[in-house]
Amino acid sequence: MTALGAWIESHRLPRVGLGCWRVCAPGRPSWAVAVETIRAAYEAGVRLFDTADSYGLDEREHGYGEWLLKEALAGTQGTVVVTKGGFARPAGMWEGRGSRVSVARAIELSASRLGVSTLDGYLLHGVDPRVDLVESITPVLEARAERRIRWVGLSNVSVSQAARVTAIAPIDMVQNRLSVTVRPVGTQEMLGFCQSNGIVFMAHTPLGPVLADGAKDRVQDSMTVRRIAEARGVSSAVVAVAWLLAQSSGLVAIPGARKPDSILDSLSAVGLTLTGDEIAELGGVVPQDR
Repeated sequence: MTALGAWIESHRLPRVGLGCWRVCAPGRPSWAVAVETIRAAYEAGVRLFDTADSYGLDEREHGYGEWLLKEALAGTQGTVVVTKGGFARPAGMWEGRGSRVSVARAIELSASRLGVSTLDGYLLHGVDPRVDLVESITPVLEARAERRIRWVGLSNVSVSQAARVTAIAPIDMVQNRLSVTVRPVGTQEMLGFCQSNGIVFMAHTPLGPVLADGAKDRVQDSMTVRRIAEARGVSSAVVAVAWLLAQSSGLVAIPGARKPDSILDSLSAVGLTLTGDEIAELGGVVPQDR
């Protein structure tokens, strides 16, 4: 088990964090409501918060999510803020910024925005196809060695990419997309890889695609999810998050939310234990790999 996994277990924290993309993205709430949502999550027991330097409407808002968390979590204790770097948002699109110089600078800027000398967690946001992965991750590993980052990891990567990095140095977390309705090819292999290496798997977009991703694979639109949720007297989101938590003891789900009630609802999934039949039925919603 990595230090991050041990920290979560030793503090008996819920394996549900708050993903902050939705309070930063198009269709987001006001700044005040976003702060209220983050604070509500904290007061309900959430201690892991995920953001990225590129969370915002476009490149003019670079750092929006980090500034938001700095304000919302001011005066709190025992939190872990995971941020990410290696992307920019020109015209609202996603574009890699994975050069060694760019990532090194991004780490410095994230620490400055969050107002810390040591970042809790830092992920390479994705693989820039124009830059070798080892070059991109090197400044992150160096910053950890210099104690400017506590825990490091990768986001939106394959098993082979994660294995290439772990051959150089251990990592603490992998953050990939996973939900009942969307399971990228190689997900089971990645879960196994993380379990074998004691790496925390952070499941992002656990309620299915939103906004520009399209709506056809939202968990709330799955008849199977809705039927089980109705029978259990809970929301589709609670069933979806509970299914994720049943996939691996080393998995942390990071649902997004635009208002306090949404994250409080998702957090309640820690109290729902699905039956083996329900888990299997939900596992059959879509092919295991897609």
